[in-house]
Amino acid sequence: MIKQTNDAFKALDTVQSSFNKGNFSKAESDAVQKLIDNLLVYVNSLPYGKDQTELLGEIATIQNALNAKVESRYIKYKIVEGESNLKQLKLTLSTGFFQANAERSKDNKIIYLNSSGEANTVYIRYLYPDTQKPAAGDTFKVNMRFNGGYKNIDVTFINQGEGKWDIESDWLVK
Repeated sequence: MIKQTNDAFKALDTVQSSFNKGNFSKAESDAVQKLIDNLLVYVNSLPYGKDQTELLGEIATIQNALNAKVESRYIKYKIVEGESNLKQLKLTLSTGFFQANAERSKDNKIIYLNSSGEANTVYIRYLYPDTQKPAAGDTFKVNMRFNGGYKNIDVTFINQGEGKWDIESDWLVK
């Protein structure tokens, strides 16, 4: 059981492919946590002794490594009021933004992300706001990359209109 749990933990680094490697979801890390929890229940049912103590130490090592890996995935953001509107969203981030893929909404509106040279800032803008009118309900799924060794994260931006945007992500948090 320890080998299975440890292998599942190590597999989090191989989720996805190429530059997106290690972009595991919260559900994938929660599955590893469940293995750890089940392992703890089993080991705690064993008779007290040297073997149980050693197993608990191995489990603690995996748990601490999982906690650190999950915590390192979080990127904190704050919406910049007054600079977010129907045509753009401006965020300040807890780390430097590197790049993201340009995405299209279901009705083919294109957005792009850039920092405009501002540290720890990202703008999500419609590429052609005059011809492809921004609208409430526009949804863009984006894979974002960051500086400082952070793994890529997947984010969904939803334009709610009137300068309000929803952000859905396992790892981009307020």
